Amino acid sequence: SDAVRCYRRAGRFQTAVDSLVQMGRVRTALRLLKAEHKYEKAIAVLDQHSSLQVPQELSTEAFLKLAASVRAVSAKPGSEDVNTKRFLALVSRMQSDDQKVFLRRYGFRDVLVSKLLEQGLLTDAARVLVEDGKALEGARMLEQRQDVSAGELGLCCELFLGLAFTQRSEDQVKYLEMALDTHKRLEAMLKKSSECAGTRTPRDDEQRRLNALQQLQIELEIALRFQDAERAARLNEVVASAISLECKMAEVLARVELLYLDFCADLVQP
Repeated sequence: SDAVRCYRRAGRFQTAVDSLVQMGRVRTALRLLKAEHKYEKAIAVLDQHSSLQVPQELSTEAFLKLAASVRAVSAKPGSEDVNTKRFLALVSRMQSDDQKVFLRRYGFRDVLVSKLLEQGLLTDAARVLVEDGKALEGARMLEQRQDVSAGELGLCCELFLGLAFTQRSEDQVKYLEMALDTHKRLEAMLKKSSECAGTRTPRDDEQRRLNALQQLQIELEIALRFQDAERAARLNEVVASAISLECKMAEVLARVELLYLDFCADLVQP
């Protein structure tokens, strides 16, 4: 309208927007706000007209993304400044998947982890920590929870194993033993679950056997990181477990290592 054009020429942009809204031309006001990059003001208008049907490009979700992207330029993880607070406030109004994208994209991983934990999404929280180079923190978080699922314990074990094979040699046994303890906890959980259900299916038996074989593999890895008498003692335990589980591969590997120990002992004898 002429009045709106006059307001704009006079530099009274907000008055022009208010006039459009008062005339019921809310969509036009939103387009004007978008063109002028006044995204947060557009959100405020939409909040006052929540029942208004608008195209996707003029929706609250669209303006939240635009506004958050602008605030993110100056937002800093851990800061208490206005831009950071506004960025987080805008993100908190987004859909869950969009929140994850924005918090990851702009480095607010700690905030994302906290949100995922609040929602009980332990596996997702642990994976974010891993992506951020904090695999041990992710594993510890899962390990210390009392309400973990079998899948979450499985991930915990995988993380400890990953650490065992990528860290310094003096830390490998420590992480392998953590993985073994986690597997034993998983075994107890599977057993209790089967008992509570009152039935044992072939799938339950297969899962428990698979878990036992994985434990056996870890025990063998631990044994191979010791020397002489301690190694022999641990290898003999692996042989006994392998025979119990009818796992020929593990039994053969352990026996070969024992033979090698005997051979080395014979070489050093006078």
